Amino acid sequence: VGRLIDGSATSDGHLYMVMDLVPGRSLTDYAQANRLNQRQRLTLFRELCAAVGYAQSKLILHRDIKPTNILVSDGGRLKLVDFGVAAFLSDVSGGESAPLTLGYAAPEQLAGESVSTTTDIYALGIVLRELLTGERRPRPKNALAKDLQAIIDRCIAMAPSDRYQSTDGLKADVERYLGNLPVSARRGGYAYRLIKFFSRYRVTT
Repeated sequence: VGRLIDGSATSDGHLYMVMDLVPGRSLTDYAQANRLNQRQRLTLFRELCAAVGYAQSKLILHRDIKPTNILVSDGGRLKLVDFGVAAFLSDVSGGESAPLTLGYAAPEQLAGESVSTTTDIYALGIVLRELLTGERRPRPKNALAKDLQAIIDRCIAMAPSDRYQSTDGLKADVERYLGNLPVSARRGGYAYRLIKFFSRYRVTT
């Protein structure tokens, strides 16, 4: 997470924040420029989940998660920046008109309703889809593995209660996908778990 150094107001009443200068490219630009494969992109996304989770553990909602607010240095270090519209969980309620970015904003933000940790989860789902496909909007059917599509679909569910309730849950499913384990978003039955088991067996042998 980008470090906040100072913050106050100018003599004419304009608020300002002073943060670390973070040299790097946006998440999607970095992935494209370095021709990252899917596993490398998911590994970076896992780091992003950890950064958002850290902010939320301090009861802070970012509310504007998008690739240009996620910078990656040449060394591959990820930083979540621009907390200009962030808010404490205790301070957010319905009816406010906070700035937002169309395309990444959750339905409740667009409707001016109460926001929560799942609001950031929604934006993370859009970022993940863009990181993997190059598009914010849905790609044709079967463009992604079913497990990955299920993870994204759970993130961007219309109802906040249907999304992951924490970044830990999202991060765990990404890790399970990388480990070729069943992901909770699929809610698959015995046959699904059996297929994943034999898939791991083939890989290890």
